[in-house]
Amino acid sequence: SYLYAKPLRYFYSGDKTLLTASVMGVEKNGPMELVKALASAGPDGKKYLCILNRGPAIALGGIMVDGKAIAFGTSVCVESVSGDTLTATGGSLKTFAGNKTVASVSIEPFSVMTLILP
Repeated sequence: SYLYAKPLRYFYSGDKTLLTASVMGVEKNGPMELVKALASAGPDGKKYLCILNRGPAIALGGIMVDGKAIAFGTSVCVESVSGDTLTATGGSLKTFAGNKTVASVSIEPFSVMTLILP
């Protein structure tokens, strides 16, 4: 679905520098990592963090970008799409676009989310 690709559009421009990223508080499901993170820095000075969740909803335990923890009080712009399954489409998908603090961000089930950090 196009909706799953929309939060990723920030990574398509080719003007970003990749950074290391990790999401804390996430356990593996056997050998599979259910949550993956990708981060980059843009020429505008902002950092972009994409979180892909291939499982159930997860409480966010923290975020590390380039070895630095992002404070829970940090205000971020969030774009996300989620569904009840990996194959969810159309009306069964939930979308969100707006501002939140890191502390209020939850990783929705079967979701793609981009956080834009100042």
